[in-house]
Amino acid sequence: MSCEHGEYTNNCVCDILLDIVEAQEKVSPSNCVSGCSTALDELCGGIDPTGARPTTIPVSLICKGDCDYFVARGVRRTNAGGITSVMAVAFRVVDVDPETCCATLELLQFVDTSGFITPELTKTSLINNLFDILDDPVSEPNGGYFHSGICITVDLNCFCGVVCHPATTPRQVTV
Repeated sequence: MSCEHGEYTNNCVCDILLDIVEAQEKVSPSNCVSGCSTALDELCGGIDPTGARPTTIPVSLICKGDCDYFVARGVRRTNAGGITSVMAVAFRVVDVDPETCCATLELLQFVDTSGFITPELTKTSLINNLFDILDDPVSEPNGGYFHSGICITVDLNCFCGVVCHPATTPRQVTV
């Protein structure tokens, strides 16, 4: 199996996310050291610290204008029939339309330093918490990511940058 990186549009954020979707689809069906090229190579040929082949390249997006990290909020039903909300600064790319540069992203949750899925936080503390966890050498071997099952659609033309996190395999979360 090869992992070729192709060009599709005139939008670099859109192009890299298209490459990520293509590579992820080769190793795992959709659920709804550094840089993106390294993460793509890890996904296509590597194994994560648990010895498993990674299935996801988590990404963070940088908004145009304020050059700040994009934080999304979504909702889902709980097993008990209630509704819970999730905020995320890391995402799994599910799909990208090369004609419109619209993408479907799954919000990824992560485990905080106390071992719990991150609760509601302010935008700044959510961003700082994520990067503190990624910097922690004793964090979860797969980065502590969990699938939220919550997907959003975004216009990639609204972003000026993408940050790729190391390839990993998010765990399933029960609600």
